[in-house]
Amino acid sequence: MSLRYLLLLGLISIQNSFSQNQNSGQNTTSVQTPVLGFLFDSLAHRIRPLQGVPGAALLSAPLDAGVEIAAAVLSPRQDYTLILSGDERAVELLRFRPNGLLRQAIDGVTAAPDGMYLSPSGSAAGLYYQTSGTVQIITGLPDAPVLAREVGVAASGLNVSAIALSDDGQVLIAAVDDNPAILVSGADGSLTSVALGNRVQALAFRPHTQDAAAAAGNTLVLLPNITQSPQPVPVAGTQDGIAGPTAVAFSNDGQRLFAANAGNGTVTVSDLALGNTAAMDCGCHPTGLYRLTGEAVFRLTEMPDPLLLFDGTTNPPRILFVPPDQASGNQGSEQ
Repeated sequence: MSLRYLLLLGLISIQNSFSQNQNSGQNTTSVQTPVLGFLFDSLAHRIRPLQGVPGAALLSAPLDAGVEIAAAVLSPRQDYTLILSGDERAVELLRFRPNGLLRQAIDGVTAAPDGMYLSPSGSAAGLYYQTSGTVQIITGLPDAPVLAREVGVAASGLNVSAIALSDDGQVLIAAVDDNPAILVSGADGSLTSVALGNRVQALAFRPHTQDAAAAAGNTLVLLPNITQSPQPVPVAGTQDGIAGPTAVAFSNDGQRLFAANAGNGTVTVSDLALGNTAAMDCGCHPTGLYRLTGEAVFRLTEMPDPLLLFDGTTNPPRILFVPPDQASGNQGSEQ
């Protein structure tokens, strides 16, 4: 066991504690740093911390939010999660505070959405309801959440395969079923369509902009200023390692575009300034790019599968393994 890992275990044991406190009927759980991020444990129906740093991270015990969680989506900044709670699947905001977990309702939001989507920095969210084909957009997250508006994106019963929302909450884009185009909804209520030529599997916005990216077929395209009649700009294709992409995401500075490819088990990195793309084998079936703390650190897989991380902050990037818990005696290691 490396000295670095032993020091990490000591730091975690000193700095992290989980305590239950019933104050006026409200459940809180104390959470201390260091935390690389959080994830939803669908078996335990709870949130679990990933503690440490890339290359020496550990999956810790579930936190008790005082309610059973049916589904959750984690903020890219790791400061809150939107959850569906209880039998009615109410939408609630669960905040990670220095002195514990804080649950709060969001006024006016309809329960039991079929999907929850966050903007790149987590300042806005979209809640999708398949029966009505609508998306409720929440802005002001996490400090002052408000239901800003509702957008119709699909006929009743159709499946929306991908949704992305800009950080200002002004622009939403959606892909419906096998339609080789995306629907763009602006703040003024306008709806436009942008043809991409192939079925759209994944969408993302560049942080703090209205630039978007899409994976359509086995092609990755950039959509600059998507509300201004954008022309798709090809970024990468099959020759660059794009194969069955399941997710796309930008680095925090917006200079690189990542794609998780289930078709060949790779993560591709496209440098948008230099115009090149490199692929890295993850030895896995990536289900997404779930952002963690850092400029470009993502979780690739979900529980109960082994947890793998992609660290795009190093050169070359790394694929990292996360042990299931502190008691395993194993070190997060580079593959």
